Amino acid sequence: MIGRIATGFGVGFGMAIAPLYSAELAPRRVRGALVSFTEISINLGILLAYGLGWAFSSLSLDTGWRLMLAFGAFPPIVILISLIWSV
Repeated sequence: MIGRIATGFGVGFGMAIAPLYSAELAPRRVRGALVSFTEISINLGILLAYGLGWAFSSLSLDTGWRLMLAFGAFPPIVILISLIWSV
């Protein structure tokens, strides 16, 4: 339970700090668009995670959580591949 509380605080701080950090680093002409894109991306990610959880909730307990975990690992893998490819 303590771990879940700590994770909740971390996610909450991250959701507040990411747009602020983007606003501080962005040039004035793109600041609004970049902060808006960050907020929209966060909210779409939450919506997508909720939708996938709902879609997999009707599966058996052995299968559902594995698919949820696999789909949660997909975005970091894409980011890692993109990072390696861009260097």
